[in-house]
Amino acid sequence: MAVRDIVPVWEQNQLIKRNIDFLLQPTEKVTFPLDNNCNTIIDDLIDTFEYISPAGIAANQINYNKRIFIGLDNELEASHQIYINPEIIEFSESSILKELNVTDEKDSQSREDDEEIQLLKSYISFEACLSLPGVSVGCKRYDEIKIKYFTVQGKEVIKNVNG
Repeated sequence: MAVRDIVPVWEQNQLIKRNIDFLLQPTEKVTFPLDNNCNTIIDDLIDTFEYISPAGIAANQINYNKRIFIGLDNELEASHQIYINPEIIEFSESSILKELNVTDEKDSQSREDDEEIQLLKSYISFEACLSLPGVSVGCKRYDEIKIKYFTVQGKEVIKNVNG
């Protein structure tokens, strides 16, 4: 068990191509029962998660090529949940968070008091990534999805999540 370094995509203002390639490759599906390697990955994810307190970490972000993710879970009393082989199995186009596209600062300031703009701003989803420190990007995000994943014990879970 150990706190692991996050795989960075740049260093000293230069992109690290090998790390970008690694993070872009599909991760390997996990089989049950879990082997010692997967248990080590889970332990390292938990240690790293507790040390840096992010919203979530994927195994490949700490240099493991397995389909395992740790994330906040507000439904459980625990602070996190391990998701093995997670996938989105259902989503609704009507639940896409709205985006605000402001092309120039002057336009933005002149419309600052517009009620519609204020409403749209409340729906903007800004995302950050531990592998891209200091970068936050606006993106489309579904507010309501149905996911399927497996627990550490191998139990399949299907649930609706939002927010």
